[in-house]
Amino acid sequence: MSGASARAIVGLAVIAAGAWYLAAVASGTLLAAENGAGVKAAEPGAAIVKPAAAGRSVVLKLPAGRFLRATGEGSLRPERRFPTEQETFQLLPRDGGAIALKAPGGRFLTACGYDARTLRADSPRSEPGERETFVLVPLDGNRAGMKVRGLRDFILFAPDAREVPPAGPKPPEKPAAGEIVEIYEVAEVPESIRSMLAAAVRTLVAEELADKEYNKVRSRQKEKFLDLPAPTKKDLLRTKPRRVLSVTEEYQVRARLAGPMEIEIKHMPYLKGYRQRDQARLMFVVHAGIPVRGHVRYTIPDVLGASTGFRTSVRLALVGELAARKSGDELSLDPPEVLELHVELRRLDLSNDVLQSWREPIEELVNRELRHNEERIRSQANKSLAKAFQARQLHSPLLRYLALP
Repeated sequence: MSGASARAIVGLAVIAAGAWYLAAVASGTLLAAENGAGVKAAEPGAAIVKPAAAGRSVVLKLPAGRFLRATGEGSLRPERRFPTEQETFQLLPRDGGAIALKAPGGRFLTACGYDARTLRADSPRSEPGERETFVLVPLDGNRAGMKVRGLRDFILFAPDAREVPPAGPKPPEKPAAGEIVEIYEVAEVPESIRSMLAAAVRTLVAEELADKEYNKVRSRQKEKFLDLPAPTKKDLLRTKPRRVLSVTEEYQVRARLAGPMEIEIKHMPYLKGYRQRDQARLMFVVHAGIPVRGHVRYTIPDVLGASTGFRTSVRLALVGELAARKSGDELSLDPPEVLELHVELRRLDLSNDVLQSWREPIEELVNRELRHNEERIRSQANKSLAKAFQARQLHSPLLRYLALP
C-alpha cells in the first residue's frame, strides 16, 4: 500500500511542479523590463527586479551547483543551491582591473595560508590590502579562476580538490577544476511580483488537476529464497539457494485534488552574468501544500485483498532555475530545470479502521520511500519538462535596448 500511495502522491506533485514552471516560462519575458546600466530611464520598461546596492551584489557559484556562504566564524562553505543574503557579497572594483569582495558581515574576503590559496571572510582590515585584492582569469561563459594579485597560484574554492598537483615553475595558465568559480550579479524579485506569480500558479495548477483522477495499476513479482543444504562429496557444507515463496502483488491507486492549494514563492533571485552580461538565470524557491483524496487497493490474486480510502496533504519544496540568453533582438529561454526537490506526506487519514490505527508508521513508511526516490523523481520531472518545453526564442526590436535578458 505504501509504495502505491507514494506513486500517486508523486504523480500529482510532479504535475504541480510542471504546471508551476509553465507559469515561470511565461513570466520570463517580464524580466527583460528592468532598467539597467546603459538604458536611459526614459526608455520603456518597469523596474521589476530590485536594483543592486552600492558596489555590485554578487554570488559565487561552484561548478557543482552550490553557492559559497560566509559563516559566522569566517569560513566559506558551498551549501545551498540557491543564494540568500548569506551567499551575497559586495564586489568592489580596484585599480588595474582587480577586485575586492566584502562578505555580508562587512569583512573583506582574504587569502590565507603560505600559498594564499585558502579563502576566508574575516579580514581585520578596513580597506583591502594585498591579500584582499584579487584578479580574475576568465574562462568560458561566467567561469573564472581567481588569484591574489601578483601571486602565482589560484584560490582553491573546493576543499576536496586538494589533490590538484602543485603548479610548476611557471604560473599556470588555467585554473584546475577545484579552482573555478562562476560569478553572477544578483537581485531579488520583489515580494509583490512573487505573490502575483504564486496566484497565477494556483489558478493554473487548479485548472490542470480539477476533475482529473490519477488511476494507476501496478504489479510486482515478489520472491524469497533460502540457502538450504546441498552437500557433495567434496563439500559437505555446500548450500544452494531455493525459492520458497513466489507471489504477484498488485496495487491500484486512484487519487484526485481535494481542495485549494497553498503555493508560496519563498525566493526568486535573478542572476546576471558578471562577465557574460547577456546570460542570466532566474531561480525559484517554491513551497506548496496539495490536498489529495483517493482510494488504494492491494491484492495477491486468489489469496488476499485489502483496500482503503485516504486523505492527505502533499508538502512540496523545490528549487529550480530558468536560463536565458539575449542576442540583439532575440531572447532565448532554455527548458526549466528542477535542481532540488523534496516531497513529504502529512496528516494521512485512512478510512479503514484497522489501517488507521497504524497511520503513523504507514505515513513514515511512505515518506521514507519518497525520500529514497527523490533523485529519481527529480530526474523524471526534468525529463518531462525538457520534453514539454523546448528551448524558446522571443523576437522583438525592443529587446535590443534592454539591459537584462
